[in-house]
Amino acid sequence: MCTDHQHGQRRCRCCDPEVRRATRRAAQLHERGWEGEVGEEYASGTVEVRSRLARNSPVATIDPSPTVRAARARNGLLTDDEQSALADDESRRVRAALAVNPTTTSEVLDSLSVDRDKRVREAVARHPHTDPETLYALSTTLDRRRDLSVARSISQNPATPMEALETISAHGTDGQARLARWTLRERGG
Repeated sequence: MCTDHQHGQRRCRCCDPEVRRATRRAAQLHERGWEGEVGEEYASGTVEVRSRLARNSPVATIDPSPTVRAARARNGLLTDDEQSALADDESRRVRAALAVNPTTTSEVLDSLSVDRDKRVREAVARHPHTDPETLYALSTTLDRRRDLSVARSISQNPATPMEALETISAHGTDGQARLARWTLRERGG
């Protein structure tokens, strides 16, 4: 029986933990800037539930959990504003997830190409819609000690211009240059 109320019900809606969690999460999302309605299923759900719902829930863009934001970034059909917000996210997981989303615009991919995290740059280099100019710029800024996987992704992307591969071949480490030369041979260049 509820101790805070006079109604004598065994379990009232206001004392249900799921309802209380939904109310608390909705308030938290409104504090983070969400102006719309927050669905009860989303607001009361665990991280796993919210991640599953993230694809069709724009509110997931500002969810406190990086796991939920990453699920939205990876799978959602995002507006330009959502893409911008997720590209500036503090979590590298979220930025990397955005870089693999097939609907991410080339402008956002270009901004992610200078990300400090190697996994984000690697995902940009693999993305089929990354502009050739962005791939070329990536090829000129490879870190000699850490970016072998980025060089591999650049080399494997069919949109990579020959000039980018030649740059890697001429100025990259032995491993990076080997990857670029192999791709140049495969393309007949």
